[in-house]
Amino acid sequence: MSDENQNKIRFDSVIRKTKDFSVLKPILLLIGGDLLSIIFCFAIASLVIQSFYYPALNILNLYLEFQLVMPVFFVMFTVNRLYPGYGNFIVNEIRSIWITITLMFSLMAVASLFVHLQIWFVKSFFFLSWALLLFIMPIIRHIIKMLFTSKPWWGTPVLIIGSAKSTKKAIESLQKNPFGGYKPIACFIYDYNDESIENENTETFSLDDLHQFDSIDSINTVIFINEGIPENRKNEAINHCVKTFKDTIIVNEIYGLSSFWLLFNSSNSFYGVNLRSNLLDKPVIIYKRFFDLILSIALLVVWLPLMLYVTLALLLSDTKNVIYKQVRMGLKGKHFNLFKFRTMKEDAHDSLSEILEKYPEKKAEYAKFHKLKNDPRITNLGRTLRKFSLDELPQFINVLKGDMSLIGPRAYLPEERSKMNDTDKLILNVKPGITGLWQVTERNDSTFEERCMADIYYIRNWTLSLDFYIFIKTIWVVMTGKSSF
Repeated sequence: MSDENQNKIRFDSVIRKTKDFSVLKPILLLIGGDLLSIIFCFAIASLVIQSFYYPALNILNLYLEFQLVMPVFFVMFTVNRLYPGYGNFIVNEIRSIWITITLMFSLMAVASLFVHLQIWFVKSFFFLSWALLLFIMPIIRHIIKMLFTSKPWWGTPVLIIGSAKSTKKAIESLQKNPFGGYKPIACFIYDYNDESIENENTETFSLDDLHQFDSIDSINTVIFINEGIPENRKNEAINHCVKTFKDTIIVNEIYGLSSFWLLFNSSNSFYGVNLRSNLLDKPVIIYKRFFDLILSIALLVVWLPLMLYVTLALLLSDTKNVIYKQVRMGLKGKHFNLFKFRTMKEDAHDSLSEILEKYPEKKAEYAKFHKLKNDPRITNLGRTLRKFSLDELPQFINVLKGDMSLIGPRAYLPEERSKMNDTDKLILNVKPGITGLWQVTERNDSTFEERCMADIYYIRNWTLSLDFYIFIKTIWVVMTGKSSF
């Protein structure tokens, strides 16, 4: 078959895929989820206030007043592009939700100065509803996306332009993280050949074929990856994309960073970007320490019965030293003892070299992940503890001591520092965490290099909403035991 006929077949396939996407279904589902969140939070707040604080509260009148302002919620969510919110990283979406909800309740407070609103008069109900919505709405939205993002009608079709290597990485990244709604249906490769990319969901073309897609109105977004494309072809392709498509997203790899927080600065003579590391700000450090102490004490109280049960189970299984201490690197590279429930045999450290020498495939696995998936040193009880991360419960003591934070980068071993490829210079400037971004994304499926880059991303892009996302995601990962070994 000629190249022209093959291109036509692939082009027709792309056209068919664009017809699978729905505009209304995702929007209606998200509106329904937000409506459910509002009604649920209203009901809980009403019951709490009536039961404990204000028995004479007229819930019906309160509900009717709340209905009057509800349409304004959806208008503001639409203005902030939360319907359907494609292209929004989930943490950015959480931040937008929080800002919109807070702004809405602020407007209600201002309106109460001119119009009598029972909602504002019952201040305890007002603030409880606000606090519940901040927590519940992002969770329900996330559940909806978990249920429906895999459907062929969810999302928006995007084109990807780049070299074979960078395009493949981009497709894999978008498919692993579908919550943003970007679904690659075609890619255009500068160094194209018949074996450039093998992916059943994405058609592959040469960069020279990009003009064929100018007439497809249902494709609004193109992702352009600079890496590996000569300057003359790069400028030509970008100019074409800007004129043809509604949104052109340009991705640079020249900084050698996985991602960073960009702040645009300007003066009379130049424009530039400021690469920030958000987690190094002193107010943030103080804030995190305050919440680490409060939450660690609360969580220790909650988990204490389970910790006692695990301790008893380990003692009954003939484990002599229930708590295992391992030297890790903390703030500024300072060594500290990290506490865990023992999950390995007593001679685990000494037997590792023997296992790696005996089994070459395990040696290669350990070199890549710094862990073994089917580690023969782990006890049967230890495997269960690791699956649900129960072995890490004693680390709350590390948080109280000030060695660790609840959320942060991984606590690296001293011998791993030489393998961190200079990322240690930034990572060791903050306290390590019990949980972190890499634990709730790829978790132990990620390579050592990917873990380091996830930690760099967290430090540079830290926000309160990112910590909220990691905290909620950690609960889900622990409950399901996903990707743990």
